[in-house]
Formats: sequence, C-alpha cells, structure tokens
Amino acid sequence: MKRIIISVLPVVALYILACNTKSVSLNSPEAETILYDPDSTETIRLDDVVEVTKVIELKSDGYAGMIGEIRELLYTNGVFVVFDDANKLVQTFDENGNFIRRISSLGNGPHEYLDIRDVCITPNGNIAIVDTQKQRMLEFSVDGRYVSSFPFECGPTEVEYLNNDTVVFDVAAQCFSTDDRINSCEIFLADRNKNGIGYYGEDMYFKTGKSNYGMTFNQVYRFCGSVFFTLLENNTIYKLSEDGTMVPKYNLKLRPDDLVPVWDEKIHRDQDMMTWMKTYFENPYFGGAFIEFDDYTLVRYTFHYEYLPMLLYDHKKKQTFALDESGSDGMFSLFYNYTPAIMDDGHSLVCWVNPSVVRLYEEYGRSPNNELFREAIKDYTEESNPLLVVFTFK
Repeated sequence: MKRIIISVLPVVALYILACNTKSVSLNSPEAETILYDPDSTETIRLDDVVEVTKVIELKSDGYAGMIGEIRELLYTNGVFVVFDDANKLVQTFDENGNFIRRISSLGNGPHEYLDIRDVCITPNGNIAIVDTQKQRMLEFSVDGRYVSSFPFECGPTEVEYLNNDTVVFDVAAQCFSTDDRINSCEIFLADRNKNGIGYYGEDMYFKTGKSNYGMTFNQVYRFCGSVFFTLLENNTIYKLSEDGTMVPKYNLKLRPDDLVPVWDEKIHRDQDMMTWMKTYFENPYFGGAFIEFDDYTLVRYTFHYEYLPMLLYDHKKKQTFALDESGSDGMFSLFYNYTPAIMDDGHSLVCWVNPSVVRLYEEYGRSPNNELFREAIKDYTEESNPLLVVFTFK
C-alpha cells in the first residue's frame, strides 16, 4: 500500500493530466494560512469551544452479533452508517443507536462483497462500499436496496463523490492500472462512465519503489458537502471544485521551524527507509488529521518530538487558535479520532469509543467526569457495543 493508517497530509507541484500539466505554488495567494507560532498564537480553552451534547450506545443486531471494531462512521439523513472492519459488515443505526439493518453482506453473490476497503456517502444519500477484491464499488440505498456498481482498476484506498457525481479516488500504490496516468498519480477523478477527468500528484512509489509506509492516514475527505484532499509533496489542503479542478484552501505553517513534507524526493532518493523514517519522527509534519466545519477548521499535527496543540482556525476571523486541553474533562482529547462522522448541522461531529478503551481509562483513573458519559457507562461491560459521543462546537 502507498498509504497506511497513522497520519499525514501534504502537497506542492501537482498534475492535472487532461493533456496539460499545471503546478500550484506552495504559498498560493488563493489559500488561507493556518499558522502555529508558540510565541504568538492565541490560546483558548478546549471546554470553551466544544461540549458533549449526546452519548449513544449502539444496540446489537441479534443475527450479526456484537460490533467488533469500527473502522469508519458516517452520517446521512438521520442515519449512522457503521463499517465494522472486524466482521466485514456495514450496518445502519438511528440517532438513538437502534439497529436498522445490514447493508448487503460478505459473500460472492452478485450484490455481495469479498472485502471492504472504504465506505462513503453518494450525493443522493446512498451508501457506497468499495470492494477491492472484486475491484468495484457497490451502491445501496439507505434502506438496503442495491442500486448500481462501479468497476475500477486502480485499487483505491479512499473514495468520495463530488456533488455532480464525479468520483474521487485515492490511488493505492502498485495498482497496475492499464492507464499509466492512474499508476503515476496519487488522486484521480472519474465520471460515471469511468472516464478519467483529473489526475493529481506524483506517485513517487511508482518511480522509486520506496513507499511512505506508515506515514499517511487519509488523503481524501468529505466535510459539509465538499471534498478536500492533500498530497504528499507539501502541506496544503485543497478543495475540489465541481468541475474537478483543485483550489488551494489552506497552507499549513509552523514556526520557528516549518513542517516537514511527507514526501521529500531527495530524502527518499538518497536515504534508506530507516533513515528517512527517523527524519519524520524527529520533526513535526501534518498527519492528515483535520476536520472542516461551517465556522472552524480543526487541525492536529503529529508531535513525536514535542507536544503540539490542536489548532482551531476561525473562518470569520481568519485567525488560528491553539486549544488548551488542561483543566478539560478529557472527553474530546481522549476520544477524538481521525474519521468522525459530521452531522448535518455543520457544527457537530461524532466519535466512537470501544468498551476496552473505556475500561482502560477507568483503570488508570482517566475516565472523563462528564455526566452524560458517566450515565452511559454505568452498566457498560467488555461485551457492550461501542459508544458514539457527539461533540458540538459552540
């Protein structure tokens, strides 16, 4: 794989292959800057910005049994979509955690899947399941009806849709497509007829055989009705417009030293894997953890070598704030994860926590002192299903 689960997100000179090559400056004047300077960035308390508004326990389906491990959580039209990676199941629940149905099942039938790599929501609210074994994406309505399938040959790790039904793929390394433009890019766009209409970023693995193994988490995201992406060559977050062109949205900066690009061609060319991995563990880089709300953008950098706070960028003020977690009840910092569901209000996100994690926190005296959470876990056991925690930004 080109991208493994941990964290990262960057970008610099990119390719839009449709016949032309187009590059974008790292410090594009079109993009806003999210800058963290320890000496000048204003700090605000985490508890003054976000609060827990609901805690939901997922009820089990008697047939499918307990949820093993949530890999992805989505929200559409009042329904939670849960991808259980341990059991290879996609299930839906209402806003109170009541089980609704399973979406297809593991198998070799015409509308079944052999594996699940990703799950996403289409513009019309349907559920799309990426099956890399059968090299296709299956689309179902929320009530479980099969709608269509979309074959592909790129081995995507992440998929999202633009509102005009264009499909955005994060390309896995070594996909061995018959189209070398797909092999050599990081992200490509296709219409419903599988016609490639946009190709972004250079897949250096294709050229060098060296992966950025262990460095990336996600590269394609859908927040508040828009699709965002990052590449490996720099530290910029891009937004995809409806015509498939990329627009630099945020430049991510750090002082006094700057962030390390996740892929530096010279480092990867001249050094062995252990040496360049050490480079990243000794320097800060953007690990791909960001969330776009209506009013704010939340960013988390990796902090192997020293502590770096979460950042909150205020869209109206055009100002970056550092979040101070000291004195908080610990809910958000403990349970915040990299792929939360975003609610329709544009201000709330939903994270999940498994029973083993709750018990571990309790054992070490770190369980949050939040009334909603304490009530939800009073009868909680290792055999309970995961909890969903709704955080709302004020």
